[in-house]
Amino acid sequence: MISEEALASVKANKVALKGPFMTPIGKGFKSLNVTLRRKLQLYANVRPCVTIEGLNNIYTNVNCVTIRENTEGEYSGLEHTVSPGIHESLKIISKNACHRVAKYAFDFARQNK
Repeated sequence: MISEEALASVKANKVALKGPFMTPIGKGFKSLNVTLRRKLQLYANVRPCVTIEGLNNIYTNVNCVTIRENTEGEYSGLEHTVSPGIHESLKIISKNACHRVAKYAFDFARQNK
């Protein structure tokens, strides 16, 4: 459901403006967000968390970043119904994906001190 022309444009221009995607519910549809992540190799979800001065908060001097793998695991789409009302989702992550995101995280930490 994502055109090759759109993907080629993002790859060529190195930029995209993306709004919310809604994947149709039902069998036969893959998540559009996961499809974009996989096609564009957007495997690292980077979430910074910092304390904002001036806001009343019980935490001070917070400055951390969470980085997690963004294309496998829960995003593998390996789900099925075991019996009515009971569903199972498998979390599969490859060794290569683990190494790739770990390397990204360590490189990020070095670059950002």
